[in-house]
This record gives sequence, C-alpha cells and structure tokens, in this order.
Amino acid sequence: MRCQRCEFENMPGLDTCMRCGSVLAAAAEPIDVHPPRMSGWKKPIRGLFRQLRKLKPASKRTAGNLHEHHFPEWIDGASRVAFFGAFLSLIPGLAHAVQRRFHTIRWWVVAWLIMLLTGLFLFGSPLGLIVLGLAIGIHVWIAVHSALLAEYHQFNYRMAGYLIILFIYFVLYQALGRVVFFNLRGGYSVINVPYAQVHQGDFLLGLVSRTDPEEITRGCFVLVRLENVANHGLGRRTNTAYAQVIGLTGDTVAIENDRFVVNDQLLDAEQYPLPTWLRRQKFSTVVPQGSYFISAQYRGTGYTESQAIEVCVVGQEQIVAKAFLRWMPLRRRGFIQVIE
Repeated sequence: MRCQRCEFENMPGLDTCMRCGSVLAAAAEPIDVHPPRMSGWKKPIRGLFRQLRKLKPASKRTAGNLHEHHFPEWIDGASRVAFFGAFLSLIPGLAHAVQRRFHTIRWWVVAWLIMLLTGLFLFGSPLGLIVLGLAIGIHVWIAVHSALLAEYHQFNYRMAGYLIILFIYFVLYQALGRVVFFNLRGGYSVINVPYAQVHQGDFLLGLVSRTDPEEITRGCFVLVRLENVANHGLGRRTNTAYAQVIGLTGDTVAIENDRFVVNDQLLDAEQYPLPTWLRRQKFSTVVPQGSYFISAQYRGTGYTESQAIEVCVVGQEQIVAKAFLRWMPLRRRGFIQVIE
C-alpha cells in the first residue's frame, strides 16, 4: 500500500511506512491485483504471429546443448577483444551476434541503416553529408560497444579507441564507396545551362565508362580535372567540376558578339551560354588533337586571350566522367536532356 506522506509503495499488511514510519492503517488503499488486458486491436496481430511461429521448423536442440554456441569458441573469445570486435563490427552487429547479445544494439543497427540509406539518397547536399557522418558515427559506436567499453574503463583510453576506429571506418567507407560505385563519379556543375535544366552548384552524376572520344559530344557535361585554372587565379577551390563541352578535336572555336561560334556556325545562346568571364573576349582557336574546348563559369574578368584558351582547352586525360543524371537538388532530379 502507498504511503500518503512520502508516496512510498509498501508491502501489503504493514501498519507503518518502511521509509518514513507514518501510520498506514488509516490510509490504506485497495490494490488492483488484476493484470492489464490486451487491447482488442492487438489480438488479431498476436494470433497472426502465433500462426507464423507454427511454420517455423522445430529446433533439434536438447536440454543438454541449449547453451552451445553457433560460432567456434576462439571466435567468440576474440570478438570480446576491443579491436578484433571492431573488426567484426565492420558488418554492424556481427560481433554482438557472435557474443549472443545482438538485442542490445538492434535498434542502433536499424538507425544506422536508415541513416545510411537517407545519406545516400541525399548525397551531394550538405544535409546528405551530415546524415552520412551520423551513419558512420553510429557504426563506430556499435563497434566500440562490442568490446572496447568492457575492456577499457579509463576515459582517455576509450576516447583514443573511438577516434582510432572512427578514422579507420572513415577511410574504409570512402574506399568501399569507390569499389561499389566504381563507375559513378559525382561533382558540382560550374556552368548555367537552363535549356538542360543544369545550374551552377547542381550535383551531377556521371559514368566513367563513357569518357571515350566517341561518347563525348558537343553540349554534354563532363567531369574535368581543372589543372590549368589555378595557374591563372580564377578562384576554383575544387580540383574537379562538371563543365559543358563546346568544341571537339579539330573544331575551330571563336567568340563573337558574346556568343560561341564553332566551325563558322553560331551556336544557340540558350543551349551553349557564354560564361560571364568570357564576355567581351574575341579570339579564335583550333582545338588540338585529343583535346576539348569546355565552357565553365569562373570568378573574375579581364583575362588575356592566351589565358582564356589555356583554361578552356583540356586534354582527354583530364576528362573523368560524362554526366547523365541531375542528382541534386531533389526538385530537379532527373536525366539530363541531350543537346543535339
């Protein structure tokens, strides 16, 4: 019965409170000894699971081997060593499964899976990178929880182990991403082409296998290593970016009246817009063998003709991938329209 003074739950039959000593006889309250009943809507669900359990084959274990391990003893013992447990936890929850305590981190595994899929869906955006970082953090926590927390009790040892595992997992995530998505390369656009619904800052996906000369056509978007940009201080911080191909090998590319002219043909300004930094430029150049003339938006104006040509002409070896999909932002996600 409950004490009205200190709210302490006492055993039935006591006259005074075990905590504060107050008299309980005058304030005795009836105790409901009936257990709560299952809600009506839960009963069909419980019946369904009961029928499903009947379909499961009966276990062949006997009373003598109920506690036998599924894994060899040496694996079970090694999984309880801090860094070997972290190694097994490369597959989230594997070390815990070996130790038969997967239930302790099952919701962490679910959270990791949700974060990983969400991060991949939003990859290329700041939010996507944050969510992927959380997925790595949860993965590292599962690995640390497998054995390191039990083996090391000092805070500095635990923190050092966590940081070491975090670094290793970060490197492995990057390597695994390159292996799984070996033919995909993502990057940000540095050109505005409203006709193709591609804007500066969009995150595009491209295929590495489509960088052969016959696959690259005028108007397509290619991921380029911008090796000559930094030499002229055009303000690009990234090493690679998606730009638009204007001229192919052997083409004569010129700029007249703030528009591209290729092989004496004036290109459509909507399909092949001239970047701001190239406006008021007047030059003509022949694209060398094995090279392309690309269009990209850089910061700054007033560059000489030779500087503009050196930046815009890139070699075949600088082409990393050919874009086929606008990945971010979400509202414009879709395949890139081919410019004929």
